[in-house]
This record gives sequence, C-alpha cells and structure tokens, in this order.
Amino acid sequence: MENTWLRWKGRIGSLKRVAVLGIMGAFVGLAWSTNELSTARLNPSAPQAVTLAQIVDGEVGRPRYVAVEGYAMYEFGYKETIYGIKIAEYYYLFDVDEGYAVLIKADHMNLNRRVDGPISLTGITAFPTSPDLYMAIANDVERFADMGFRITPDIYIRESARPSGALTADILVAVFVAAGLVSLVILAFPSVVFVAAPAQPGGVTQQGGVRQGVQVTGRLQRLKRVQPTIEVGRGWRKFTKAVANIIPLEDRQVMVYVHCVYWYGGIKVSDTHWGLTLDSMNVVFVEPGKVLGFKDRWAVRFVHRQRQGKPEELIVSFARPEDQAYFVALLRRAHFAIGGTGIA
Repeated sequence: MENTWLRWKGRIGSLKRVAVLGIMGAFVGLAWSTNELSTARLNPSAPQAVTLAQIVDGEVGRPRYVAVEGYAMYEFGYKETIYGIKIAEYYYLFDVDEGYAVLIKADHMNLNRRVDGPISLTGITAFPTSPDLYMAIANDVERFADMGFRITPDIYIRESARPSGALTADILVAVFVAAGLVSLVILAFPSVVFVAAPAQPGGVTQQGGVRQGVQVTGRLQRLKRVQPTIEVGRGWRKFTKAVANIIPLEDRQVMVYVHCVYWYGGIKVSDTHWGLTLDSMNVVFVEPGKVLGFKDRWAVRFVHRQRQGKPEELIVSFARPEDQAYFVALLRRAHFAIGGTGIA
C-alpha cells in the first residue's frame, strides 16, 4: 500500500512539465473567461443601438454589445497575418451623412466575396490589443480626415460577436481556476520518488559499461573542459532526470557526466559540460533501489559531501536492471560501501 502511494507520488510528480503548461493555459484562459464574464455582466441580452458618431466620440465604452448601421466599403481596411498566413480581416463602416467611420473586424475572412453597400450589424466593441493594428489606424487618421471622415484608433467592433451568458462565463472562470490549482498541486509533488530495493544480480561482467538509458537527478558541477583531461570550472546546476553517462576514472573514482547542447534554428548556441566525481571519501552512503513512476526505473542513490561539506543527494537511474547491477558492482570494485540491500 505504501509503495502504491509512493508510486502515484512519482507519477504525479513526473507531470510537472504538463503542470507548467497547465498553469500558463489556466492563466490565459482565466484572463479570457474573466473578460467574458465582465462583458456578460455589462451587457443586456439584446444589443444596444448606437451610431458611429457615438463610438468615435467616445460615448460608447468597451466591451459593449452594440447594433450599428452604415455603408460598408471593404477595400478600406487591413489584413492581419502571422508568418504570412492571414488570420483576420478588417474593413471600415461609414456614416456618410455625419462623416464618421469605425473599423470592423470581419467575422470571416472572405471580404472579396462581399459587395459594398449599406448594412446593419451587431458586435462587441473592443480596444485594438495589437500595437500594429493600433498604429495602422492611427496612421490613417489624417488620410480619412482628408476624405471628410473622423476615425479613432481607440476602438473597433468585432462583427457578430456576442457576450456569453453570465452562467457560462462563471463556469468557465471556475474551470480555469480549478485547472490552475490542480497544476499548482502537481508542482508541489517531488519530481523523483526513490525507494530502497535489492539490486538485481546479473550483467556485472558486461563490457563497455552502461552506454544508454542513464538519467541523473541532483546537482552537478560545471566542467571547464573534458579533453584531454577533466578540469573543474565554477558553478553548480540542478538536474532532474537528465540524460547522463557513467565514466570510471582512475584512483577508484566514478564520474556522473552530462553534456548539454542547445540548438536554435540549426545553430548551436550553447555547449556545456557538467559532472560529479564520486569516491569513497566524499560519498557518505550508497543505496540501490528504484525510482517510481509510470514506468519504474532501477536506481542508485548517493548521499555525498561536495560543497562546503554539506550533504546532498544524487540519484542515478537506469532503464535496465542489469545496468544497475553493473553499476553497483563497479562501485564495489572502487571500494564504495553499498548500504541497504545491495548485492555483495
């Protein structure tokens, strides 16, 4: 029963990356749903009939559910793109008699199928959240003024948009709050759950050591260089389940080594080396066991003293039990004292 709970702790803790994405998504969703709730509570179920003059003169706030009339001219407007892909289109609605025009965000992207003429529409007023859109409208103020029309970059209308019901918006807010809280709870769980267990015999004579499937959790020291000799640099870094290598050294020492290479757009932007040298002098305790999770991994836990004599934990895990057995045998040959239930 205890291991079942520990295993679930490990499984939940292994979802931390998902939890970070969940928190980001919950934050974005909460901002959107809160705005929807505010819009729902500010507006009646039916749109408020307003004129373009009232909108441009600032008599209509945001977000407001409105109904307007005017003369649509679709060649006057903008296209919004991301990486060359069109994601939105805008056009202007004119009040020819009063000399006003308001920008409308089209509810679909096929303005070339529309014909200029008088229209009535409903929508929700909004502030241009894109700086590029705001500047595009602001730069056209004088051009429209020369044509005898007043426009404003402070507001536009999202065509056909309508406020959500207050109950729906309340439910959405509650859902995103709950998702954020669950994600925070996941972050509180340990990333790695280790339990002592006997190392499996076998594989102790394998040639070439452990070449793949090794992961390390713990603090490693920056290595200034690794060739032709290993030279320690400055700084430490915490790793969690990082892909690692086991390197036997002289004088009965063993190094756990991590090589970090980061690429951006096919260009190498960072190349660093990290490692920890373990020997019978700086290691206080060695214990074989398992790292529990969705898929258990065979592991060895070290308690060592490196930085100012402060005890720290390092966990090295393996995809195969024979690799763990080989590693334990390697440690014994290097005169490490294996505690717990390790093989002799």
